[in-house]
Amino acid sequence: MNFEILDFLILIGVTQGFIFAIIILCSKFFKNKANLYLGISLLLGVFINIQYWALHYNWYKEHQNFRILEDIELVLAFPVTLYFYYLTLLNPTLKLRNKQWILYTPFVISVTLNLYIGGQFYFDLYPIHNKAWIPHFYTVEYYFSILFNLVLLVVEFRLLFKNTIKYQPDIGYDLKWIRLFYTFHVLLIFFWIITNIIDYYYNNDYSIIIWLLLNILFYWIGYQGIYKFTLAKNRFEIREINKKKTNEKQKEPVKFKEGEENPYFKKFIQLLENEKLYRNQQLSRDDVAARLNISIGYLSQIINSVTQKNFSDYLNAYRVKEAKTMILDPEFNNYDMVAIGLEAGFNSKSAFYKYFKKETGHTPTTFKKMHKEQT
Repeated sequence: MNFEILDFLILIGVTQGFIFAIIILCSKFFKNKANLYLGISLLLGVFINIQYWALHYNWYKEHQNFRILEDIELVLAFPVTLYFYYLTLLNPTLKLRNKQWILYTPFVISVTLNLYIGGQFYFDLYPIHNKAWIPHFYTVEYYFSILFNLVLLVVEFRLLFKNTIKYQPDIGYDLKWIRLFYTFHVLLIFFWIITNIIDYYYNNDYSIIIWLLLNILFYWIGYQGIYKFTLAKNRFEIREINKKKTNEKQKEPVKFKEGEENPYFKKFIQLLENEKLYRNQQLSRDDVAARLNISIGYLSQIINSVTQKNFSDYLNAYRVKEAKTMILDPEFNNYDMVAIGLEAGFNSKSAFYKYFKKETGHTPTTFKKMHKEQT
């Protein structure tokens, strides 16, 4: 490949990564603790890319005083910030404790010592009389950074694939994307280690692979970012409209049909009607049974005997009803169908379309089109 074209693609990727990092950090639609760490992680990825670029094209040789920037080991900060992103995304109410913040200690120590060394080597600010420890420090720093990244990858794997995911309005739909993002993160770290080993033992520079992976990541985040930005914006606005409608609407007593006299079933319906529990994408029988203070088996028995449906089907019927209401409401005309489905309580596009067609015989798009033609 022509390296001028490659440089151009890398520049676009870095620029795109920087822009989306700023959007994530500044947009109200992405404003939460988890996205703060994602935005910072993207910025660190951009700066790591710039470090590789400056080193590969000998920029530091022409600007000696800036070589100190090369010694800032952002690879010790990047995995910690990304870990905090995963952690706060899956546990939105979590407050990071001191033992978690201490993960930045290696980065702080690395920066402190590198600035101390750089102050003498690049700026001649003071003498360092005993320099014998410096090569040993760089060796320890090098191997520790690899080990540190690997350990955090293992911790993140347990977090993303082994632990039970707590409820958050957006997490059910985003979890696949997050796991895919993590997989890309693993590949990035793997190739970073491999290229470093090759460079160390064979003196062959394959850092271009890291550049390409980082930029593919930036392009991918850009592609996903545009869609997710629109989706997040739609969901935010739909949520606000629904809140407004709920506040304006006076609560009416829930009317029960014949055969729905069971007190626990009545309480269940009241929870669905008044608290809109079905909007919770992760709502389970355990959650509802706990609210009703009955066993899971008895809850299933009640629902089945009264409605002839199982818990999931009955819950999804409520979600379809909510989605139909929004689809037919002109106030929601400009919003994406997926956003409507997710705000109704479905955790994916496929689940939304599957149950909507099961209840109505049509896809959401066809359903909307048919009712438009009738009016």
